[in-house]
Amino acid sequence: MPSPIELGPAGTRAPVRDAGIAGPFRKATLPHSGKRIIVTFVIALVFAFAVIVGLVYMVNSAAYQSTDDAFIDGHIIPVSAQVAGRVQSVYVDDNQSVNKGDLVVELDPRDFDAAARQKAAALSRNWRHNTLNTNELYEERLCPPAR
Repeated sequence: MPSPIELGPAGTRAPVRDAGIAGPFRKATLPHSGKRIIVTFVIALVFAFAVIVGLVYMVNSAAYQSTDDAFIDGHIIPVSAQVAGRVQSVYVDDNQSVNKGDLVVELDPRDFDAAARQKAAALSRNWRHNTLNTNELYEERLCPPAR
């Protein structure tokens, strides 16, 4: 069965409880409590660390270039030797500017000396051979034996 509800006289209201008395006792929190200050400080440190790491990355990566299409625009100047040989010494550094006629490398002269000696020996041999042939020809055709 339903319990009867008592109705008070019209125009009267039920008493309102005091907000401070109602419910369990709460500790008043200050807006600048120690825990909140520590959390804010830690968040600020993490943010500052992230900014510093980002700046260091940007400064270090400024020296390097990267590309997605892998095309490089540059001036390509071919350098080739007029003769073949072994390099004895190099007189320039990497990416050093040189002018026309500058000495860039020195080749080992032993190969050239050996080739020059071979050519001189061949010339001498051919000269002697030619001289002998000329003498024989002179004797046989130009100076016939006397009759």
